[in-house]
Amino acid sequence: MSWHHSTMYFFFGLVGVADILCFTIRSLPSSLPKLMFSNALFVEAFIFYNHTHGREMLDIFVHRLLVLVVFLTGLVTFMEFLLRNNVLLELLRSSLILLQGSWFWQIGFVLYPPSGAPAWNLMDHDNTMFLTICFCWHYALIFAFTSIYVVNYTYRSAYVESSLHLWDEAHLVMVNYFFDKHMN
Repeated sequence: MSWHHSTMYFFFGLVGVADILCFTIRSLPSSLPKLMFSNALFVEAFIFYNHTHGREMLDIFVHRLLVLVVFLTGLVTFMEFLLRNNVLLELLRSSLILLQGSWFWQIGFVLYPPSGAPAWNLMDHDNTMFLTICFCWHYALIFAFTSIYVVNYTYRSAYVESSLHLWDEAHLVMVNYFFDKHMN
């Protein structure tokens, strides 16, 4: 099992290396980390797909839902690599990553219940049906959270832009120029 985890960590580590290299070597394409991130997600999906050999029905089911989310995240990230600066794809990727994280928590509670909690029956079909609905509610809550964030961000951006005075805009340009000059 540890080789599975080590392989996933290695590919996500390559994302970090690509990010650092693109930051330090300006001649590298700035989209390289996106490509490496989608590659790491595809490797993660492949490993989780093959992670279920000899397991109980419910264990296989929750892992297959996780594979679905990870594969979709990799696909959306690859689309981001092809279609740069697409805010909708970035929001979709963010919501899928949040779904992956919350589903990891759910898997933890199903397969390894907290002390004192009753264990799940891993062969019961009703538990599978319940977790199907639970998965949908995870995404519904994440989608609602993301939507609230977008509305709040849009409202704040419109309010701040309209309330800036001419001298504030000049100050923002000076500060931006200062950081551009001294950070490069």
